Amino acid sequence: MLERARHLPGRKGRARALPAWALRASTGAWPVLQGTAAATLAWMIAKHVALHPEPFFAPIAAMLGLNAPPSERGTNTLRMLLGVFVGIVVSELTLLSLGAGYGRMALATFVASAAAAEALVRALDVSPLLLPPPSAVARAAWTGGDVLWPALAATTRSVLAGLSASALVGVLVAVALSTSRWVERAFYPYAIFFQIVPIVAIAPLLVIWFGYGARAVVAAAFIVSVFPVIANTLSGLRSVDPALRDLFRLYGAGRLARLVKLELPWALPQLLTGLRIAAGLAVIGAIVGEFVGGGGLGVVVLEAMRQQRTDLVFAAIGHASLLGLALFAAVNALARLLLRSWHVSESPS
Repeated sequence: MLERARHLPGRKGRARALPAWALRASTGAWPVLQGTAAATLAWMIAKHVALHPEPFFAPIAAMLGLNAPPSERGTNTLRMLLGVFVGIVVSELTLLSLGAGYGRMALATFVASAAAAEALVRALDVSPLLLPPPSAVARAAWTGGDVLWPALAATTRSVLAGLSASALVGVLVAVALSTSRWVERAFYPYAIFFQIVPIVAIAPLLVIWFGYGARAVVAAAFIVSVFPVIANTLSGLRSVDPALRDLFRLYGAGRLARLVKLELPWALPQLLTGLRIAAGLAVIGAIVGEFVGGGGLGVVVLEAMRQQRTDLVFAAIGHASLLGLALFAAVNALARLLLRSWHVSESPS
Protein backbone atom coordinates (compact mmCIF):
# COMPACT_ATOMS: atom_id res chain seq x y z
CA MET A 1 0.00 0.00 0.00
CA LEU A 2 2.88 2.31 0.82
CA GLU A 3 4.52 1.60 -2.53
CA ARG A 4 1.28 2.36 -4.40
CA ALA A 5 0.89 5.62 -2.52
CA ARG A 6 4.38 6.76 -3.56
CA HIS A 7 3.30 7.24 -7.16
CA LEU A 8 0.34 9.50 -7.77
CA PRO A 9 -0.80 10.89 -11.14
CA GLY A 10 0.34 14.44 -11.85
CA ARG A 11 -1.52 17.11 -13.72
CA LYS A 12 -0.49 15.79 -17.14
CA GLY A 13 -1.02 12.11 -16.27
CA ARG A 14 2.62 11.51 -15.36
CA ALA A 15 3.45 9.79 -12.09
CA ARG A 16 4.99 11.90 -9.40
CA ALA A 17 6.67 10.45 -6.35
CA LEU A 18 5.78 11.45 -2.81
CA PRO A 19 8.77 11.94 -0.52
CA ALA A 20 9.29 9.21 2.03
CA TRP A 21 9.19 11.73 4.87
CA ALA A 22 5.73 12.89 3.79
CA LEU A 23 4.43 9.32 3.83
CA ARG A 24 5.91 8.67 7.26
CA ALA A 25 4.48 11.94 8.57
CA SER A 26 1.00 11.23 7.23
CA THR A 27 0.88 7.69 8.65
CA GLY A 28 2.28 8.72 12.02
CA ALA A 29 0.44 12.00 12.56
CA TRP A 30 -2.83 10.47 13.77
CA PRO A 31 -1.31 8.39 16.63
CA VAL A 32 0.66 11.47 17.71
CA LEU A 33 -2.52 13.56 17.79
CA GLN A 34 -4.32 10.84 19.74
CA GLY A 35 -1.53 10.62 22.27
CA THR A 36 -1.40 14.40 22.65
CA ALA A 37 -5.16 14.61 23.20
CA ALA A 38 -5.09 11.76 25.74
CA ALA A 39 -2.17 13.32 27.61
CA THR A 40 -3.87 16.73 27.70
CA LEU A 41 -7.11 15.20 28.97
CA ALA A 42 -5.25 13.19 31.61
CA TRP A 43 -3.43 16.33 32.78
CA MET A 44 -6.71 18.26 33.06
CA ILE A 45 -8.39 15.49 35.04
CA ALA A 46 -5.36 15.06 37.30
CA LYS A 47 -5.29 18.80 37.99
CA HIS A 48 -8.98 18.85 38.84
CA VAL A 49 -8.63 15.79 41.10
CA ALA A 50 -5.71 17.44 42.89
CA LEU A 51 -7.81 20.54 43.57
CA HIS A 52 -11.03 18.68 44.45
CA PRO A 53 -10.12 15.15 45.54
CA GLU A 54 -13.13 14.25 47.68
CA PRO A 55 -15.85 14.19 44.92
CA PHE A 56 -13.69 11.80 42.89
CA PHE A 57 -12.52 9.38 45.55
CA ALA A 58 -15.84 9.11 47.39
CA PRO A 59 -17.66 7.39 44.47
CA ILE A 60 -14.72 5.01 44.00
CA ALA A 61 -14.75 4.12 47.69
CA ALA A 62 -18.51 3.56 47.52
CA MET A 63 -18.21 1.32 44.45
CA LEU A 64 -15.48 -0.74 46.14
CA GLY A 65 -17.60 -1.06 49.25
CA LEU A 66 -15.05 0.66 51.48
CA ASN A 67 -17.75 2.84 53.05
CA ALA A 68 -20.02 -0.12 53.75
CA PRO A 69 -20.11 -2.11 56.98
CA PRO A 70 -17.58 -4.96 57.10
CA SER A 71 -20.34 -7.54 56.67
CA GLU A 72 -21.40 -6.01 53.34
CA ARG A 73 -18.00 -5.31 51.82
CA GLY A 74 -17.62 -8.80 50.43
CA THR A 75 -21.01 -8.62 48.68
CA ASN A 76 -20.25 -5.21 47.16
CA THR A 77 -16.83 -6.34 45.97
CA LEU A 78 -18.29 -9.52 44.44
CA ARG A 79 -20.96 -7.45 42.67
CA MET A 80 -18.28 -5.12 41.34
CA LEU A 81 -16.17 -8.03 40.04
CA LEU A 82 -19.24 -9.58 38.39
CA GLY A 83 -20.07 -6.28 36.70
CA VAL A 84 -16.50 -5.88 35.48
CA PHE A 85 -16.57 -9.43 34.09
CA VAL A 86 -19.84 -8.81 32.23
CA GLY A 87 -18.49 -5.52 30.87
CA ILE A 88 -15.34 -7.23 29.62
CA VAL A 89 -17.34 -10.02 27.95
CA VAL A 90 -19.69 -7.56 26.22
CA SER A 91 -16.82 -5.32 25.09
CA GLU A 92 -14.80 -8.26 23.76
CA LEU A 93 -17.81 -9.63 21.87
CA THR A 94 -18.36 -6.20 20.38
CA LEU A 95 -14.70 -5.87 19.39
CA LEU A 96 -14.73 -9.31 17.79
CA SER A 97 -17.92 -8.57 15.86
CA LEU A 98 -16.94 -5.08 14.76
CA GLY A 99 -13.32 -5.87 14.06
CA ALA A 100 -10.34 -4.85 16.11
CA GLY A 101 -9.73 -1.71 14.02
CA TYR A 102 -12.56 0.67 14.78
CA GLY A 103 -13.92 -1.49 17.61
CA ARG A 104 -11.03 -0.61 19.91
CA MET A 105 -11.11 2.96 18.63
CA ALA A 106 -14.79 3.20 19.63
CA LEU A 107 -14.02 1.75 23.07
CA ALA A 108 -11.17 4.21 23.58
CA THR A 109 -13.43 7.06 22.46
CA PHE A 110 -16.07 5.98 24.97
CA VAL A 111 -13.56 5.93 27.84
CA ALA A 112 -12.19 9.34 26.85
CA SER A 113 -15.71 10.78 26.50
CA ALA A 114 -16.74 9.46 29.92
CA ALA A 115 -13.63 10.97 31.51
CA ALA A 116 -14.26 14.30 29.79
CA ALA A 117 -17.92 14.26 30.86
CA GLU A 118 -16.88 13.55 34.45
CA ALA A 119 -14.49 16.49 34.51
CA LEU A 120 -16.91 18.83 32.71
CA VAL A 121 -19.94 18.06 34.88
CA ARG A 122 -17.95 18.53 38.07
CA ALA A 123 -16.17 21.65 36.82
CA LEU A 124 -19.47 23.31 35.85
CA ASP A 125 -21.15 22.09 39.06
CA VAL A 126 -24.15 20.70 37.18
CA SER A 127 -26.99 19.51 39.38
CA PRO A 128 -27.12 15.68 39.69
CA LEU A 129 -30.86 15.86 39.05
CA LEU A 130 -30.17 17.22 35.56
CA LEU A 131 -27.00 15.36 34.59
CA PRO A 132 -25.21 13.09 37.05
CA PRO A 133 -21.50 12.47 36.47
CA PRO A 134 -20.49 9.07 35.04
CA SER A 135 -19.03 8.05 38.41
CA ALA A 136 -22.45 8.56 40.04
CA VAL A 137 -24.08 6.48 37.30
CA ALA A 138 -21.51 3.72 37.84
CA ARG A 139 -22.10 3.85 41.59
CA ALA A 140 -25.86 3.56 41.04
CA ALA A 141 -25.26 0.58 38.75
CA TRP A 142 -23.20 -1.20 41.43
CA THR A 143 -25.37 -0.40 44.43
CA GLY A 144 -28.61 -0.97 42.49
CA GLY A 145 -27.59 -4.37 41.21
CA ASP A 146 -30.31 -6.09 43.24
CA VAL A 147 -32.88 -4.18 41.16
CA LEU A 148 -31.11 -3.81 37.83
CA TRP A 149 -29.96 -7.39 37.27
CA PRO A 150 -33.40 -9.07 37.66
CA ALA A 151 -34.92 -6.29 35.53
CA LEU A 152 -32.26 -6.82 32.86
CA ALA A 153 -32.97 -10.57 32.88
CA ALA A 154 -36.71 -9.95 32.40
CA THR A 155 -36.10 -7.49 29.57
CA THR A 156 -33.64 -9.88 27.93
CA ARG A 157 -36.19 -12.70 27.91
CA SER A 158 -38.82 -10.47 26.33
CA VAL A 159 -36.39 -9.10 23.74
CA LEU A 160 -35.16 -12.56 22.75
CA ALA A 161 -38.73 -13.82 22.41
CA GLY A 162 -39.80 -10.84 20.32
CA LEU A 163 -36.68 -10.96 18.15
CA SER A 164 -37.04 -14.70 17.56
CA ALA A 165 -40.66 -14.22 16.54
CA SER A 166 -39.62 -11.38 14.23
CA ALA A 167 -36.98 -13.54 12.56
CA LEU A 168 -39.36 -16.46 12.02
CA VAL A 169 -42.42 -14.48 10.94
CA GLY A 170 -40.36 -12.02 8.91
CA VAL A 171 -38.72 -14.73 6.82
CA LEU A 172 -42.01 -16.57 6.26
CA VAL A 173 -43.80 -13.38 5.21
CA ALA A 174 -40.94 -12.40 2.89
CA VAL A 175 -40.99 -15.83 1.24
CA ALA A 176 -44.75 -15.58 0.77
CA LEU A 177 -44.48 -12.08 -0.71
CA SER A 178 -41.72 -13.17 -3.10
CA THR A 179 -43.88 -15.84 -4.73
CA SER A 180 -45.77 -13.34 -6.87
CA ARG A 181 -45.71 -9.65 -7.70
CA TRP A 182 -49.47 -9.58 -7.25
CA VAL A 183 -49.16 -10.98 -3.73
CA GLU A 184 -46.46 -8.43 -2.93
CA ARG A 185 -48.51 -5.50 -4.22
CA ALA A 186 -51.58 -6.68 -2.30
CA PHE A 187 -50.03 -7.37 1.11
CA TYR A 188 -46.69 -5.53 1.35
CA PRO A 189 -48.39 -2.20 2.27
CA TYR A 190 -49.82 -3.96 5.34
CA ALA A 191 -46.31 -5.09 6.30
CA ILE A 192 -45.22 -1.44 6.20
CA PHE A 193 -47.79 -0.85 8.95
CA PHE A 194 -45.39 -2.46 11.43
CA GLN A 195 -42.75 0.13 10.55
CA ILE A 196 -44.88 3.28 10.65
CA VAL A 197 -47.11 2.45 13.61
CA PRO A 198 -46.23 4.54 16.70
CA ILE A 199 -45.52 1.90 19.30
CA VAL A 200 -46.06 4.40 22.13
CA ALA A 201 -49.63 4.97 20.90
CA ILE A 202 -50.60 1.31 20.56
CA ALA A 203 -48.80 0.05 23.69
CA PRO A 204 -51.95 0.55 25.82
CA LEU A 205 -53.88 -1.53 23.28
CA LEU A 206 -51.35 -4.33 23.68
CA VAL A 207 -52.05 -4.34 27.41
CA ILE A 208 -55.79 -4.56 26.69
CA TRP A 209 -55.27 -7.44 24.24
CA PHE A 210 -52.53 -9.41 25.99
CA GLY A 211 -52.81 -8.22 29.59
CA TYR A 212 -50.10 -6.91 31.86
CA GLY A 213 -46.80 -8.70 31.88
CA ALA A 214 -44.38 -10.33 29.48
CA ARG A 215 -46.83 -11.07 26.66
CA ALA A 216 -47.55 -7.40 26.00
CA VAL A 217 -43.82 -6.60 26.14
CA VAL A 218 -42.98 -9.41 23.68
CA ALA A 219 -45.72 -8.18 21.35
CA ALA A 220 -44.29 -4.64 21.44
CA ALA A 221 -40.78 -5.92 20.69
CA PHE A 222 -42.15 -8.04 17.82
CA ILE A 223 -44.15 -5.22 16.21
CA VAL A 224 -41.21 -2.82 16.21
CA SER A 225 -38.60 -5.30 14.93
CA VAL A 226 -40.40 -7.43 12.34
CA PHE A 227 -40.43 -5.02 9.39
CA PRO A 228 -36.64 -4.79 8.86
CA VAL A 229 -36.53 -8.58 8.59
CA ILE A 230 -39.36 -8.62 6.06
CA ALA A 231 -37.98 -5.78 3.95
CA ASN A 232 -34.37 -6.98 3.84
CA THR A 233 -35.22 -10.63 3.26
CA LEU A 234 -37.66 -9.75 0.48
CA SER A 235 -35.02 -7.56 -1.14
CA GLY A 236 -32.55 -10.45 -1.03
CA LEU A 237 -35.04 -12.90 -2.49
CA ARG A 238 -35.86 -10.49 -5.30
CA SER A 239 -32.21 -9.85 -6.15
CA VAL A 240 -31.27 -13.41 -7.16
CA ASP A 241 -29.29 -13.52 -10.38
CA PRO A 242 -31.73 -14.31 -13.25
CA ALA A 243 -29.09 -16.48 -14.91
CA LEU A 244 -28.96 -18.70 -11.85
CA ARG A 245 -32.76 -18.92 -11.80
CA ASP A 246 -32.73 -20.03 -15.43
CA LEU A 247 -30.00 -22.56 -14.66
CA PHE A 248 -32.06 -24.12 -11.89
CA ARG A 249 -35.13 -24.25 -14.15
CA LEU A 250 -33.01 -25.81 -16.90
CA TYR A 251 -32.05 -28.66 -14.59
CA GLY A 252 -35.67 -29.14 -13.54
CA ALA A 253 -35.40 -27.83 -9.97
CA GLY A 254 -38.76 -27.37 -8.28
CA ARG A 255 -39.98 -24.31 -6.41
CA LEU A 256 -38.94 -25.68 -3.03
CA ALA A 257 -35.49 -26.67 -4.29
CA ARG A 258 -34.93 -23.20 -5.76
CA LEU A 259 -36.02 -21.61 -2.52
CA VAL A 260 -33.81 -23.74 -0.25
CA LYS A 261 -30.72 -24.08 -2.45
CA LEU A 262 -30.67 -20.74 -4.27
CA GLU A 263 -32.95 -17.97 -3.03
CA LEU A 264 -32.54 -18.27 0.76
CA PRO A 265 -28.73 -18.60 0.61
CA TRP A 266 -28.63 -15.62 -1.77
CA ALA A 267 -30.81 -13.57 0.60
CA LEU A 268 -28.88 -14.58 3.74
CA PRO A 269 -26.64 -11.45 3.85
CA GLN A 270 -29.68 -9.16 3.56
CA LEU A 271 -31.54 -11.24 6.17
CA LEU A 272 -28.67 -10.82 8.62
CA THR A 273 -28.64 -7.09 7.92
CA GLY A 274 -32.31 -6.99 8.82
CA LEU A 275 -31.59 -8.88 12.04
CA ARG A 276 -28.89 -6.35 12.94
CA ILE A 277 -31.45 -3.57 12.67
CA ALA A 278 -34.17 -5.60 14.39
CA ALA A 279 -31.93 -6.40 17.38
CA GLY A 280 -31.74 -2.76 18.44
CA LEU A 281 -35.39 -2.07 17.65
CA ALA A 282 -36.50 -5.06 19.73
CA VAL A 283 -34.85 -3.53 22.79
CA ILE A 284 -36.62 -0.21 22.14
CA GLY A 285 -39.97 -1.93 21.69
CA ALA A 286 -39.52 -3.99 24.85
CA ILE A 287 -38.69 -0.94 26.97
CA VAL A 288 -41.73 0.93 25.65
CA GLY A 289 -43.88 -2.12 26.29
CA GLU A 290 -42.59 -2.30 29.85
CA PHE A 291 -43.59 1.32 30.43
CA VAL A 292 -47.24 0.28 30.20
CA GLY A 293 -47.12 -3.50 30.65
CA GLY A 294 -44.83 -3.61 33.66
CA GLY A 295 -41.64 -5.48 34.45
CA GLY A 296 -38.04 -5.16 33.36
CA LEU A 297 -35.87 -2.10 32.91
CA GLY A 298 -38.82 0.04 31.83
CA VAL A 299 -40.32 -0.14 35.32
CA VAL A 300 -36.92 0.65 36.84
CA VAL A 301 -36.73 3.80 34.70
CA LEU A 302 -40.24 4.89 35.73
CA GLU A 303 -39.63 4.24 39.43
CA ALA A 304 -36.29 6.04 39.33
CA MET A 305 -37.95 9.04 37.66
CA ARG A 306 -40.60 9.19 40.41
CA GLN A 307 -37.85 9.09 43.02
CA GLN A 308 -35.80 11.71 41.12
CA ARG A 309 -32.92 9.22 40.86
CA THR A 310 -31.42 10.45 37.60
CA ASP A 311 -28.30 8.38 38.19
CA LEU A 312 -30.39 5.20 38.38
CA VAL A 313 -32.25 6.22 35.22
CA PHE A 314 -28.94 6.49 33.38
CA ALA A 315 -27.80 3.17 34.86
CA ALA A 316 -30.95 1.43 33.59
CA ILE A 317 -30.52 3.04 30.18
CA GLY A 318 -26.92 1.85 30.17
CA HIS A 319 -28.03 -1.72 30.89
CA ALA A 320 -30.55 -1.54 28.03
CA SER A 321 -27.86 -0.18 25.72
CA LEU A 322 -25.50 -3.00 26.68
CA LEU A 323 -28.26 -5.48 25.93
CA GLY A 324 -28.77 -4.03 22.45
CA LEU A 325 -25.01 -3.95 21.90
CA ALA A 326 -24.68 -7.59 22.95
CA LEU A 327 -27.49 -8.63 20.57
CA PHE A 328 -25.91 -6.67 17.72
CA ALA A 329 -22.56 -8.33 18.45
CA ALA A 330 -24.22 -11.76 18.51
CA VAL A 331 -25.82 -11.19 15.10
CA ASN A 332 -22.49 -9.92 13.76
CA ALA A 333 -20.75 -13.04 15.06
CA LEU A 334 -23.43 -15.21 13.45
CA ALA A 335 -23.00 -13.37 10.15
CA ARG A 336 -19.25 -13.87 10.28
CA LEU A 337 -19.73 -17.58 11.00
CA LEU A 338 -22.22 -18.14 8.18
CA LEU A 339 -20.76 -15.87 5.49
CA ARG A 340 -17.03 -15.85 6.15
CA SER A 341 -16.23 -18.71 3.80
CA TRP A 342 -18.16 -17.57 0.74
CA HIS A 343 -19.46 -13.98 0.87
CA VAL A 344 -17.33 -10.93 0.22
CA SER A 345 -18.93 -8.88 2.99
CA GLU A 346 -17.45 -11.09 5.71
CA SER A 347 -14.34 -12.34 3.94
CA PRO A 348 -11.08 -11.66 5.80
CA SER A 349 -9.20 -8.73 4.27
